Amino acid sequence: MKKFAFTLVIVALHIYVGLPTFYIGFHGVPFLILLILGSLYGWRVYLRSNSSSYEASEGRNYLAITFFTYLAIYLITVGASTMSLFRSGDYQEQIGEVKIAKDLEEHMAPISTEEIIIVDKSIAYRLGDKVIGADPSLGSQTELGDFTLQKINDKLYWVAPLLHSGFFKWFNHKEGTPGYIRVSATNERDVELIQSYDGKPIRLKYQTQAFSLSNLARHVYFNGYMNKGLTDFSFETDDKGRPYWVVTIYDNEVGFAGQEATGVLTVDPESGEITEYTIEDAPKWVDRIQPDDFVITQLNNWG
Repeated sequence: MKKFAFTLVIVALHIYVGLPTFYIGFHGVPFLILLILGSLYGWRVYLRSNSSSYEASEGRNYLAITFFTYLAIYLITVGASTMSLFRSGDYQEQIGEVKIAKDLEEHMAPISTEEIIIVDKSIAYRLGDKVIGADPSLGSQTELGDFTLQKINDKLYWVAPLLHSGFFKWFNHKEGTPGYIRVSATNERDVELIQSYDGKPIRLKYQTQAFSLSNLARHVYFNGYMNKGLTDFSFETDDKGRPYWVVTIYDNEVGFAGQEATGVLTVDPESGEITEYTIEDAPKWVDRIQPDDFVITQLNNWG
């Protein structure tokens, strides 16, 4: 019974911490089987090194053969179904139909000089840090999250959440952090600390730097998305200033790789409510569904 209890603990920790995806084309199920076999084999090795009894050594050869045979099959399957050596055509075609534009002006309309981005992400960080630093209590409890460039009411802004600055800060403020920073991408003097929405104070309870079940990725995972590929947890707001987390749903189209976005989730950081959309049905205020690395990888694969 001890070996099964040991294995159960290892598996539970792996699921809770690693958040594996249990779906075809992901490593979740095959790796979990490998982990179970490895845990049983490791337990046998431990018993053998601490006991000379027959019970300690019983079945160790069978487990060793099973473990290493499965490991070999797992690696061969992943390699054969995923490596570009065998799937170069699938990688090259993943981006879909590519058209060569002869007239660039048809696809890139001129913009006003007032709409040109003059505040990059690094400047936005410095401006946001100044706002947080002006409030000692806020600066000691929170830190800036990653800035997302987005269009709000037809104007470009950098938006970043206030996140817990450590475990004890989260433990003492589990109700969440008080708001987010918004920096105009076209005017460095336009910097705001937004702490309320519709007359109510903002509390970002579910976030990337929270712990336990308040952690954003873990919250989404254990609320119906254990079988979905999830990535790009970005912070956005709607045109009225209400904050959300936007999460890309994706599938692997080439073996265990070839990521392709298939939809998006919006997560209310206060209530934790999750809403799923297809790419076509996503709200208009959602600016980022395709992660940068997906697009760049597919362009490079196309050549």
